[in-house]
Amino acid sequence: MGDYDTNGKALQQAIWLDDLPVGVLAGTALNYVQPDHLGAPRAVIDSVRDVAIWAWDVKGEAFGTTPPNQDPDNDGTAFVFNLRFPGQRYDSATGLNQNYFRDYDAGTGRYAQSDLMGLQGSINTYAYANSQSIMLIDPFGLQSSAVVNSGAANAARGAYNPNASARIDGDIPIGRLFGNGSSDKSSSIERPFDERLLSAIYNMSPLGMASKLEGAVSKRLNNVCENGEDYCREVKAQCLDTCSETALPSRDDGFKFFRCVNKCMADHGCEGW
Repeated sequence: MGDYDTNGKALQQAIWLDDLPVGVLAGTALNYVQPDHLGAPRAVIDSVRDVAIWAWDVKGEAFGTTPPNQDPDNDGTAFVFNLRFPGQRYDSATGLNQNYFRDYDAGTGRYAQSDLMGLQGSINTYAYANSQSIMLIDPFGLQSSAVVNSGAANAARGAYNPNASARIDGDIPIGRLFGNGSSDKSSSIERPFDERLLSAIYNMSPLGMASKLEGAVSKRLNNVCENGEDYCREVKAQCLDTCSETALPSRDDGFKFFRCVNKCMADHGCEGW
């Protein structure tokens, strides 16, 4: 990811370590990037002078309204760096953050376009990261996800809400968090994005919805849980706990809560249990 002139010459290029921005080449100069617990850049450091030349305050507004400081060293030279939350790139022409499939408006903390899945994705089709921008990310503008195995994310959650549980998605094993059905807690294999996208499109189709309904009814009638009753019972307890927190202020009642629980159960292989 970078900026290029009309001849294709690189003006600025980001350097990545897995999903984390750790550096940026600006012309021939190498600068370091300091990401936060989500993977959003918070500072760009001049590698020669060891001073910040760009800073996006981690204590700023949670949904990204606070603009970055493009001259924190006060040398009179502004450094422009357009990366924002994971998967987002700021567009100065529109004032929006391009988020692959949709555009994010930090001023409202919402997407400018409705969810491509409609109400199947959420009752609020414009919400960003389930309205939990401190804890969740949405790199493609399609579905929010937790920052898996991040101790910093757990700490941030506790810092912003000392009464909250220090768990992400109820500490459900990583393999099951991504829906691959594995019981190995050390597994971190995620289904390819194109496979997940095709699956989502199928699930939105009449055939897909009918198939899911038929499967749910069949499992309920036969009292079957493909992952085992003990596992599904544990998952349900975790889903109830997690959704009680995310469904505030209604806590453990109301449409949002039950929809959250049903989706959580389905995501972890216990649909209809």
